Amino acid sequence: MAPSYHKQGRSPEQDEGVRSSRRAAEAEASYRAALAVEPEHAGAAGNLINLLYVQGKVAKAREALEQAEARKVAIHPGLKKAVRDASK
Repeated sequence: MAPSYHKQGRSPEQDEGVRSSRRAAEAEASYRAALAVEPEHAGAAGNLINLLYVQGKVAKAREALEQAEARKVAIHPGLKKAVRDASK
């Protein structure tokens, strides 16, 4: 039986937003865990920076970018520019 959103007080769109937010938090935790094990992992670093950036967490994205650069991790130039430009 399909859930009754009216009884739960939220629309299907709101419910999807909650699931999406939870998935983003899980993804962020996974990227950070991967970087804790392998700090130079370019994929995890780039994905973390991008995730934070698209969520509007520009200061955190900038911090993650600076950490990656300090470890000499190659980050896509377009992502670096976007984060830097958004930080201005």
